[in-house]
Amino acid sequence: IAISKPEVEEVEAEIVISKPEVEEVEEEVVISKPEVEEVEEEIVILKSEVEEVEAEIVISKPEVEEVEEEIVISKSEAEEVEAE
Repeated sequence: IAISKPEVEEVEAEIVISKPEVEEVEEEVVISKPEVEEVEEEIVILKSEVEEVEAEIVISKPEVEEVEEEIVISKSEAEEVEAE
């Protein structure tokens, strides 16, 4: 039993060696931050395109009113079926 104790101490030394690798990963995360700022600039350009789409929606509103008139015509047809 006394001979197996030094083997455990060698494993603890390996754990200490793996810690600096984590610090290198943190440096890579800092490099990726400026890329996110470039994406925000693209979103600002897309906002003007959305305003053009809103203008098209206003043009389509009179078409919806015409459909409502067709529904009123179909109600009188339903009354004729009830009369038969």
